[in-house]
Amino acid sequence: TAGQFFRCINPFFTSPGLFQQVALSRNSSWSAAYLDVTMPPSQAYAADARFDFTKFDAISPANGCETSCVGGFCVESSGLSLSAPTKCYAGNDDCKANYSCSIPGGRHGHSMLLFSFAGRSLILLFGGETTDLRSKNPKLSAELFSAVTEAGSVSWVNLMLGFVGADGVERSCAYSLENSLELCPAPRRDAAVVLMDNSGGQNGRMLLFGGMTYCQPSAADGRTCSASISPMLGYLKGSISDAPTALDDLWSLSLSRVTINCVSDGLCPSSTRLLWIRIPVSTGAGPRSRWGAGITINPYTNELFLTGGATVDSAGGYSVLGELFSYQLTDAYFKNCAASGDGLENAKAGQQATFTVVCLDVFRQPAATASIFVSISGPVALSPTVTPIDGVAGSYRCVYTAGNASTYQITIKVGRGGSSRRQIIPSGKYVLTVLPDSTSPSSSIAAGDFLSLSTAGSVGSFTVLAKDSLGNRRPGRDDVDVLMYWIQDLSISPIPGQVADNGDGSYQVQYRITMAGNYSLRISFSGILGANTPMNLMVHSAATDVTRTYGYGSVLSSAAGVTSNIYVQTRDGFGNNALVDPSQYALGIEQIFFELCKSVKSDPTRACSGGVQELGLSVTLSYGVAPSGSSESGIAYGLYTLSYFPFSDGTFKPLVRHNDTVVGCLFDTSLLTVAQDPGAAEADACILQKQIDAVTSSSENTVTRHLRSESEKRSAVAASGDMVVNATFKDPDLKTAKNWSVLVPILAALVGFVVDLCFGCIIPGLKVRNARKKCIGVEIPSEKLCEDLDSKNKGESAPNGANALVFSSEIGLERHLFYTPSRGNELQSSIGRISSKLQLVSADDPVWNIRPGIGNEVAVNDPWVCASALGSPSITRAGPSAARQ
Repeated sequence: TAGQFFRCINPFFTSPGLFQQVALSRNSSWSAAYLDVTMPPSQAYAADARFDFTKFDAISPANGCETSCVGGFCVESSGLSLSAPTKCYAGNDDCKANYSCSIPGGRHGHSMLLFSFAGRSLILLFGGETTDLRSKNPKLSAELFSAVTEAGSVSWVNLMLGFVGADGVERSCAYSLENSLELCPAPRRDAAVVLMDNSGGQNGRMLLFGGMTYCQPSAADGRTCSASISPMLGYLKGSISDAPTALDDLWSLSLSRVTINCVSDGLCPSSTRLLWIRIPVSTGAGPRSRWGAGITINPYTNELFLTGGATVDSAGGYSVLGELFSYQLTDAYFKNCAASGDGLENAKAGQQATFTVVCLDVFRQPAATASIFVSISGPVALSPTVTPIDGVAGSYRCVYTAGNASTYQITIKVGRGGSSRRQIIPSGKYVLTVLPDSTSPSSSIAAGDFLSLSTAGSVGSFTVLAKDSLGNRRPGRDDVDVLMYWIQDLSISPIPGQVADNGDGSYQVQYRITMAGNYSLRISFSGILGANTPMNLMVHSAATDVTRTYGYGSVLSSAAGVTSNIYVQTRDGFGNNALVDPSQYALGIEQIFFELCKSVKSDPTRACSGGVQELGLSVTLSYGVAPSGSSESGIAYGLYTLSYFPFSDGTFKPLVRHNDTVVGCLFDTSLLTVAQDPGAAEADACILQKQIDAVTSSSENTVTRHLRSESEKRSAVAASGDMVVNATFKDPDLKTAKNWSVLVPILAALVGFVVDLCFGCIIPGLKVRNARKKCIGVEIPSEKLCEDLDSKNKGESAPNGANALVFSSEIGLERHLFYTPSRGNELQSSIGRISSKLQLVSADDPVWNIRPGIGNEVAVNDPWVCASALGSPSITRAGPSAARQ
């Protein structure tokens, strides 16, 4: 077009003074255009507008080359030069057989660099194509040549290249090529090359990326490579079947072995072999394969930049690329990192654990600025700290502390630029087992129902959990001891618990204690108390065993009209006092009865075993109180007090029943000032003897008693074991009665009138001599009898009846009535109220007692009438819970 043409010819018109004449001719359609330029032959140019080139001729000195010559050295095919090599020049047969001249020769598509070495500049030339584009046998090179300029001439050296195999042996690149090991760069052209760290006296290294190589057959990509043409020619033609192969590999060649003798004189022993290292490039994140790319390095950060180039895809489509990539060369390369140390797999809770990570960069040099990321995941994520180890380049220490004993996962990654660019190092995942620390007695615990409460004779058990100071359960194998000390006497040998190791930090403890009471339970770990001990263990008594019950007190002697006591000690089968708390059970939980028998038979289900029972007896039962004045103090566990009040004197057989079982051993203490417990030993001896007697003889169903004296001596009494109830009542004072005989009728009438009006006087079952059917003017049923309260009986002592005893006090006009219903009778709810003032026999004795006998039930709301110590009547009502009283 006209615009394109004018842009092309414009420089000829705008260059002043260079051209004398510029003429343009064209046709009307611009399909043809011509530019005629006239330039005088004598035109002079300024010196600064010219470029002077020096051509180095590859001519042998024999042909006259003294300066600006291009030469090389005759070397063996292996590249080794063990002695001073012969100088050679291109085009001349200067080298003998099996030797070749080290001049690069003609080529295109190669790469060149200027290399600073030993204060001079060297030329480095890599690769290229050494045949014409039209050659049917194209040849690409992977050689590296150096050229040094001396005395106006250039000397080329074909540098030896090699690699280090997995076996650690150095070999030449020819070996890699012949064996397809790919441990050296493949022959190529149009590769991107750059120098790194070539300053400050350091040779540094040469980096190589990509390029173009031969066509490689691929049925999938449609490449047949049948034409055997230059890869560049295939590209220029846009061929699919003969398309070149684009490369994306990155290589590093250390130049540290370059010597002045090698590059100047061609003397290159095997020690000067330069070794290739392939630098891995992440697939997917790295640059695509290409040739003709631009490459450079930031010398301050060693960051490589790569951009541009051309490529061919799998479908045979060619394209020009424009992406920009960066690569941090001196960072730790994940495949060149390794971790070591006990902290990778084992640690103890609460203790600092460490491991070490050592990293090399892509050049297998210590990575002094590695970015290492360590994560430790588990029940609780840990926060490890990674710091460089001073003085050891490329080494890093990771420190962490785990609190929970468990299994964790350690993951180690390296790389910078965000989590997406971090890569796991080889074997970078480890299973960490955090074990508990040593056992902490104060952190260990014990749990179980039998830890603080048990029953005598029962097998109690609880669990001990051994833990470290952070509360982690120990794995077992601890030295655990359990001892239980009787608090009442710590000098007694403790009772050990049987400890079984479950192998998981828990210990099963079993024990069996037969002696009831409070114990100090102590758990120790290797001799150190722990698990919140000592703690109190209460061992309750077992179920009450009636065969172990015994009694003591006024067993063989008492007095009529006087309260006496028999103390009944209940025990379990192991001889422990029954530990029933009076604060919870005011009357205890056992059925304790007392009977006075005129005769005893053999039927245990009946009162007095079927014999004749003395009904003139009042009995009160209390619980948990020790005998007044005894050496016992505090709560008397399992002790029942039978307070009995006999109305009649005589000789009787006393029977104490425990749940309808006759108590076999009773100890009389009536001769002692204070009732003293004979103790378990004497009681057990008596019980044992009774058991022997029961087997060896058929004695009468009586109870053997023992006498306990002030001097602690013991002796057997008569086998009959009879109780003597002494008479204590005195005959009434008849003189006083006579003096009042005149006033009695009047007083009786007044009393009867008041009683009749206020309370009524109907007492069921009362039978006395000279009874009447009216009681002070109040009609009562014919089957009921009333006491004659008129003056006719003043001063008389009525005889004992089946249900009542009437007698007179020695001090007054009023009579004192004691009512004791027999077994089976019921006290009716309409008991007459007594309104007259009653007198006391003595300051301590009640003058009006109503006590139901065994088997009687007192109806709810029945009144109880008794006299206080001051002589004034008081009335209380008994509820269902106190029916027995």
